[in-house]
Amino acid sequence: DDMAVLVSVLRSLPEVKKNDFGIIVNKLGPREKSQIQENVEDFAAFLFGQWREVKSSVTTSRLYFASREDQLDDMDNAKTVVSKKLERFLNETPAVTISKEVVGDINLPVPDLMHNLNAAIMKIKEHPDAVVREILADFTDDLEQLRTRLASPSRHLADSRLSVGGPK
Repeated sequence: DDMAVLVSVLRSLPEVKKNDFGIIVNKLGPREKSQIQENVEDFAAFLFGQWREVKSSVTTSRLYFASREDQLDDMDNAKTVVSKKLERFLNETPAVTISKEVVGDINLPVPDLMHNLNAAIMKIKEHPDAVVREILADFTDDLEQLRTRLASPSRHLADSRLSVGGPK
């Protein structure tokens, strides 16, 4: 999970503070990009709300939304021209010097992941049709939650504020 890796890296770098870094959300289709850009505050609230669940307080307002570049799909080590907007985003993102003395280990939950992966493989081998139905149900639920959030961003922003330490 990209979010878990990002949070783990930030935890291992105590010198990185709020807004010391940027996040590039890439491979967005035109509709996705438009919806997110129209609701950047809601997207950020959702994104950083997930961070609070894993107890990371380092956030950034530096977000860049990159379109999918179909000509690069399935290409290895492909080169492309960087847009002026992306170049400006990268140049304006602060450089942080991390001294090696303060860098900690990046603790990814590898044993848990391996255990979960082995359990998932066994489940797939024993009940492949049930697993497919379960995955489709989870995907459908996630997709519906995302559609609901995008359709009604202000309501969900209020809901997320309530769920962070407030009444539920």
